[in-house]
Amino acid sequence: MFDWPKLLYIYGPFALLVFLVFVVESKARKARQSDPSRVSDAIVAVTWLSIFVLCGVAIYAWFWVNRPPFVVSGSVQDLHGAETLGSREMFTVPEYYDRQRDIFNINWAFITTSPKPDGETLKFRFFRTANEDGIPYQLTISPELYRTPILIVAVGDGANRKLSLPGQGKGASLVMANDSRREEVTPGVRFLVSVHAQSQSSLDSLFGRLESYDPLVRRDARDELAKRGTSALPGIEKVLVSNKSSYRLRLGVIDALNKMQGLKTDSLSSDAYRTIVRAQDDLDPTLSDEASRFVKKYPRPAQGNISSGSRREVKTRKQK
Repeated sequence: MFDWPKLLYIYGPFALLVFLVFVVESKARKARQSDPSRVSDAIVAVTWLSIFVLCGVAIYAWFWVNRPPFVVSGSVQDLHGAETLGSREMFTVPEYYDRQRDIFNINWAFITTSPKPDGETLKFRFFRTANEDGIPYQLTISPELYRTPILIVAVGDGANRKLSLPGQGKGASLVMANDSRREEVTPGVRFLVSVHAQSQSSLDSLFGRLESYDPLVRRDARDELAKRGTSALPGIEKVLVSNKSSYRLRLGVIDALNKMQGLKTDSLSSDAYRTIVRAQDDLDPTLSDEASRFVKKYPRPAQGNISSGSRREVKTRKQK
């Protein structure tokens, strides 16, 4: 026997249509055959009218559920090195066109089911290096450009590196936004993001976010790890001494150590400290810079790297 209330709850008008055709209509037809009357004729007529009306509702519901998404797309061109974009509103995919000079584009897309009639405003950050907070930008697109790819170009060098929108003012504008992290979360999901952040209480989840493809997620994870203070040191030391730790994970924990309050010169074990010292010679400039910052901030004397067993051996030799 079918559980019709459950089926109606799950499948909505589609299940109701089946229910009318195979259950209600069958009962109405049998009642009319056993006792022909105007009342039974009216019941059958109303049943079939309901079936046709519900067919229209089911078709409309199907098209509404499966309506194609609305996409606003474009690209940021002439990026190089570690430059990237971070946004909670846009999907981004890098596309290399000159690997020898490490120059590439990032194709982006904003997907929605209900575009705003007065235009869309998208917020994102431009990261020039892997460990900076990024430059906040605000892209405003008018409705007449919804179907036109928006092209943004990276210009300048070094600290003057920025994004520019050719033909700005013709239905689209790109400006630097207020540097507020709260505004990066859309109002509709602010509460959900807050609840999600509170649930990410374990160090393992933080370390997982340090390896995220999204630079905003990595940055927030580094800041949250730094706020945990010395209570996070056991997990950080495991990451530093492990040969399986990825580049992003090592960079993230060293950056968090540089931001951490209450850290002392001897807070880390000798093995973890030596790992950071060796990272100064890493080929990646971002990782080597972060490691050098830490070593300069928390210097140790040369004998600090000698193990306790070696110290006893040296002391014994001196006594002899």
